[in-house]
This record gives sequence, structure tokens and C-alpha cells, in this order.
Amino acid sequence: MQTTTVNEIDVRRIATDTAQPRQVVDKIKLNELSASIKEQGLLYPILVTPFWKNNGTLFLGKKAEQKEDFSYWLLDGYRRVLAFQKDEQDRIPAIVKYELSFIEMLEIQFASNTKRVQITVEEMANAINRYRAEYIIKEPNGDAVAKLVKLTGYSASYFDMADAINRAPVELQECIHQGKVGGYAAAEIESATKDKSLRKGITRAYVKNAKKGKKISALMPRTIKKELKKIAEKKYTPKQKEHLAEKLIENKISPENGKDKSSDFISYKFEAEQFIDKVNHWQLKNMDTAQIDVLICLLSQPVDMLREERRKLKKPSKRPHDKSVNI
Repeated sequence: MQTTTVNEIDVRRIATDTAQPRQVVDKIKLNELSASIKEQGLLYPILVTPFWKNNGTLFLGKKAEQKEDFSYWLLDGYRRVLAFQKDEQDRIPAIVKYELSFIEMLEIQFASNTKRVQITVEEMANAINRYRAEYIIKEPNGDAVAKLVKLTGYSASYFDMADAINRAPVELQECIHQGKVGGYAAAEIESATKDKSLRKGITRAYVKNAKKGKKISALMPRTIKKELKKIAEKKYTPKQKEHLAEKLIENKISPENGKDKSSDFISYKFEAEQFIDKVNHWQLKNMDTAQIDVLICLLSQPVDMLREERRKLKKPSKRPHDKSVNI
């Protein structure tokens, strides 16, 4: 049976950076809450439990209170505590919970904090990691996400989307948590393709641009989904797939009309194959001969152009071995 008491506790003893799912608070709403508390008082006490930690040793509840420098682990009321701290108030009404296990504390935090102000997907990813680490100690074969679904009422697909950040390569995780890449990018990359090499190429484009201070839309991978599927179906090496995926992203964010600054055979080959696929879908049945001849003339022009460029380079003609690039 858990003991519950209501006390006025020292605000300075409250730790607000424990396992709180929500870490970002709207300043305008915080000011509104502060004004409301000043006018009406605190209508709902915060929820805490005593804890004491030193050199890896963690005491909870009554044992923690026996330590002179114990703190209160905040379970519910993050914004209320921030409002009291903002107004430099020393004491705050609190319900003190005792005899809680660490996993129960995390569950209370999830249940209380995710049902009010919306937390970000990045914050949820961190919270899932923290909860899972403790949950598997108690339930090695259990499903942590299924438990969180019951606690919060959020869908399993939402948690999977947030958890995609935790599954992403470390460099992408860092960019997301630094705010340089949108939090939904990790899930969008997974949704766009199952091919690991293609995912690696997309990730590289995100990280490279993030380091340059250029933020790519988190939804970008879905705009190249069809092209990614075509690449996956063709016989490209893993390195070539990475390169093509990265190039697709780069072309989307920086389309250039001028001549390329450097040659890129794999990209040119893929673009030529895409064009051939498009031509294969053309329906010529209702066109007259003159119209078809115009199309043939137009299509022959790039071939003549390429041959002329090759002649200028004074390189010997070699018939391509890959029949898929013959025009």
C-alpha cells in the first residue's frame, strides 16, 4: 500500500531534469500559467517522490528522506515548478509519493506528461530509451512500447515513429537532437526504402547539409520514393546506391540549370535509364509519321551531342556492355 501525503516542499530540492519526457516549454504559456497561479493560487499540487543518489547508489522514498541532501524527483507538474521558480517562490504544494519503484516512477511521468501539452518527437525518443532501459530489467521478454501505448493512449505507430530516431545512425541522431534535422526525418527515411545502402545515402545527405547549416525538410525522402525503388530494382553496388540516393536529395534541394562542375557517370547512367523507361511508356499509335519523325530527331540530338563531346576528348569509341543504356 503506497503512502500519500500533501506538503509544502522546498522548490530548490526539486530535480526537474530527471526523466521528464517534455523538455521544451512554451514561454508564453508559462507566463500565462504564472499569472494564473498568482491570481488563483496553485489549484493542483505537483507530484514528487524523494530520492538520493551518490556514486551510482540510488535511494528512493523514506530511505532517501533520511539523507540530509536528498531531492525530490518530479513525477508530474514540470510547468508548475518552472512557474514557481520563475517567480522565485520558495515553497510549492506537493503530493509526496513513497514506496515507488523506479519503473513505476517513469510510468507515472509518461502517463501524466504526455496527456497535456504535446511533447516533441525528439523528447519522446529520449523518453522511450530511458523507459526501455528500465523496463527490460523488470520484463526481459516484455514489450516496452506496448506498455507505453497503454499508459499514454498514443498509438503504437506514433511510438515507432519516435523510436526511429533511436534506430537511426548516431550522426543523424545527433543532428536531430541538436535541431539541425527535423525529428520525423528518421521515420521518413525508413518509410522511403528498406534498402540499407539507400538509407545510408539519404542519411549522409542530411548530415552533410546539417553541418553546413542547411536544413532539409524531414519529408524529403517521400518525394524521391519512386526513384529509390527503381535504384533498388537495378544492379547497382551498395556504394553506387549510396551515391545515387545522396545525389537525388542534393538535386531536390539544389537544382542547377548550368553545366555540371564535375562528371558523375553513375548518376548520368541512372538518369538515362529513367528517361528510357519514360520513353517506353509513350503511346505512338495515334500519331502520324511526321510527328514520330520529329520525336526521333529530338531524341537523336543528345546522342549526337554526346558523340561530339567524346570526339573532343579524343577518347576511342567503346560499345557499352550494358544493353540497358543503348539508345
